[in-house]
Amino acid sequence: MGDQLMVNRRYQQVRPRSEMMLLPQFLEICLAEDSPVRVIDEFVDALDLAALGFRHTDAYSGAGQPAFEPALLLKLYLYGNLHRVQSSRRLAAEARRNVEVKWLCQEAAPSYRTIAGFLKHNETALRAVNRQFADLCRDFPLICSSSVAHDGC
Repeated sequence: MGDQLMVNRRYQQVRPRSEMMLLPQFLEICLAEDSPVRVIDEFVDALDLAALGFRHTDAYSGAGQPAFEPALLLKLYLYGNLHRVQSSRRLAAEARRNVEVKWLCQEAAPSYRTIAGFLKHNETALRAVNRQFADLCRDFPLICSSSVAHDGC
Protein backbone atom coordinates (compact mmCIF):
# COMPACT_ATOMS: atom_id res chain seq x y z
CA MET A 1 0.00 0.00 0.00
CA GLY A 2 2.90 2.38 0.77
CA ASP A 3 4.32 1.78 -2.72
CA GLN A 4 0.98 2.74 -4.25
CA LEU A 5 1.04 6.15 -2.56
CA MET A 6 4.51 6.89 -3.93
CA VAL A 7 3.50 6.04 -7.51
CA ASN A 8 0.63 8.55 -7.53
CA ARG A 9 2.60 11.39 -5.93
CA ARG A 10 3.64 14.37 -8.04
CA TYR A 11 6.97 16.12 -7.53
CA GLN A 12 8.30 19.52 -8.51
CA GLN A 13 9.51 19.74 -12.08
CA VAL A 14 13.26 20.21 -12.45
CA ARG A 15 15.36 21.06 -15.46
CA PRO A 16 17.75 18.51 -16.86
CA ARG A 17 21.32 19.60 -16.19
CA SER A 18 22.14 19.32 -19.88
CA GLU A 19 19.39 21.79 -20.90
CA MET A 20 20.58 25.25 -21.97
CA MET A 21 19.57 28.04 -19.61
CA LEU A 22 19.78 31.77 -20.09
CA LEU A 23 21.00 33.71 -17.07
CA PRO A 24 20.76 37.49 -16.71
CA GLN A 25 23.61 39.24 -18.51
CA PHE A 26 23.99 41.86 -15.79
CA LEU A 27 24.86 41.05 -12.20
CA GLU A 28 23.00 44.21 -11.19
CA ILE A 29 19.74 42.41 -12.02
CA CYS A 30 20.57 39.59 -9.58
CA LEU A 31 21.36 41.87 -6.64
CA ALA A 32 18.66 43.19 -4.31
CA GLU A 33 18.48 46.94 -3.76
CA ASP A 34 18.92 46.51 0.00
CA SER A 35 21.82 44.06 -0.21
CA PRO A 36 24.57 44.68 2.38
CA VAL A 37 27.23 44.43 -0.32
CA ARG A 38 26.04 47.80 -1.64
CA VAL A 39 26.93 49.34 1.74
CA ILE A 40 30.36 47.68 1.65
CA ASP A 41 30.95 48.98 -1.87
CA GLU A 42 30.01 52.58 -1.00
CA PHE A 43 31.94 52.49 2.27
CA VAL A 44 35.21 51.33 0.69
CA ASP A 45 34.87 53.69 -2.26
CA ALA A 46 34.60 56.61 0.19
CA LEU A 47 37.84 55.68 2.02
CA ASP A 48 41.27 57.12 1.33
CA LEU A 49 43.17 53.85 1.39
CA ALA A 50 46.61 55.43 1.01
CA ALA A 51 46.00 57.67 4.03
CA LEU A 52 44.89 54.64 6.05
CA GLY A 53 48.18 52.92 5.28
CA PHE A 54 47.12 50.24 2.83
CA ARG A 55 50.10 48.88 0.97
CA HIS A 56 49.87 48.23 -2.72
CA THR A 57 52.10 45.68 -4.33
CA ASP A 58 54.79 46.97 -6.64
CA ALA A 59 53.76 48.37 -9.99
CA TYR A 60 53.11 45.86 -12.75
CA SER A 61 56.48 44.90 -14.19
CA GLY A 62 55.18 42.78 -17.05
CA ALA A 63 55.92 39.43 -15.41
CA GLY A 64 52.82 37.56 -14.28
CA GLN A 65 49.44 39.14 -13.76
CA PRO A 66 48.90 42.72 -12.56
CA ALA A 67 48.01 43.10 -8.87
CA PHE A 68 44.44 43.54 -7.65
CA GLU A 69 43.50 46.94 -6.31
CA PRO A 70 43.53 47.11 -2.50
CA ALA A 71 39.94 48.44 -2.57
CA LEU A 72 38.70 45.25 -4.23
CA LEU A 73 40.48 43.03 -1.70
CA LEU A 74 39.24 45.20 1.17
CA LYS A 75 35.66 44.80 -0.06
CA LEU A 76 36.13 41.05 -0.12
CA TYR A 77 37.62 41.12 3.40
CA LEU A 78 34.70 43.17 4.79
CA TYR A 79 32.21 40.86 3.10
CA GLY A 80 33.96 37.95 4.80
CA ASN A 81 33.78 39.64 8.20
CA LEU A 82 30.10 40.43 7.77
CA HIS A 83 29.29 36.84 6.78
CA ARG A 84 31.78 35.09 9.10
CA VAL A 85 33.97 33.86 6.27
CA GLN A 86 37.53 34.37 7.48
CA SER A 87 39.50 31.78 5.54
CA SER A 88 41.28 33.14 2.48
CA ARG A 89 40.45 29.89 0.67
CA ARG A 90 36.74 30.27 1.44
CA LEU A 91 36.79 33.93 0.37
CA ALA A 92 38.40 32.91 -2.93
CA ALA A 93 35.67 30.28 -3.40
CA GLU A 94 32.96 32.87 -2.62
CA ALA A 95 34.41 35.17 -5.30
CA ARG A 96 33.99 32.40 -7.87
CA ARG A 97 30.50 31.19 -6.92
CA ASN A 98 28.53 33.81 -4.97
CA VAL A 99 26.58 36.34 -7.06
CA GLU A 100 26.81 39.05 -4.39
CA VAL A 101 30.59 38.70 -4.19
CA LYS A 102 30.87 38.59 -7.99
CA TRP A 103 29.01 41.90 -8.07
CA LEU A 104 31.12 43.36 -5.27
CA CYS A 105 34.42 42.31 -6.88
CA GLN A 106 33.21 43.07 -10.41
CA GLU A 107 33.69 39.40 -11.31
CA ALA A 108 37.35 39.40 -10.30
CA ALA A 109 38.37 36.20 -8.55
CA PRO A 110 41.62 36.64 -6.63
CA SER A 111 43.40 33.50 -5.49
CA TYR A 112 43.56 32.54 -1.84
CA ARG A 113 47.27 33.42 -1.83
CA THR A 114 46.53 36.93 -3.07
CA ILE A 115 43.89 37.37 -0.35
CA ALA A 116 46.18 35.95 2.35
CA GLY A 117 49.05 38.20 1.26
CA PHE A 118 46.78 41.25 1.35
CA LEU A 119 45.64 40.39 4.87
CA LYS A 120 49.19 39.75 6.04
CA HIS A 121 50.66 42.98 4.65
CA ASN A 122 47.83 45.29 5.76
CA GLU A 123 47.06 44.17 9.33
CA THR A 124 47.17 47.62 10.95
CA ALA A 125 45.10 49.31 8.26
CA LEU A 126 42.57 46.45 8.29
CA ARG A 127 42.04 46.84 12.04
CA ALA A 128 41.33 50.56 11.63
CA VAL A 129 38.90 50.00 8.76
CA ASN A 130 37.24 47.11 10.58
CA ARG A 131 36.48 49.41 13.53
CA GLN A 132 35.04 52.08 11.22
CA PHE A 133 32.95 49.49 9.38
CA ALA A 134 31.62 47.99 12.62
CA ASP A 135 30.51 51.49 13.68
CA LEU A 136 28.80 51.97 10.32
CA CYS A 137 27.07 48.59 10.63
CA ARG A 138 25.62 49.61 13.98
CA ASP A 139 24.11 52.69 12.33
CA PHE A 140 22.57 50.53 9.61
CA PRO A 141 20.60 47.37 10.39
CA LEU A 142 23.47 45.15 9.17
CA ILE A 143 24.38 43.77 12.60
CA CYS A 144 22.56 43.75 15.89
CA SER A 145 23.99 45.58 18.88
CA SER A 146 24.93 42.31 20.60
CA SER A 147 27.12 41.17 17.67
CA VAL A 148 30.84 41.41 18.06
CA ALA A 149 33.25 41.71 15.14
CA HIS A 150 36.45 39.76 15.64
CA ASP A 151 39.38 40.16 13.34
CA GLY A 152 41.68 37.16 13.30
CA CYS A 153 44.77 38.96 12.01
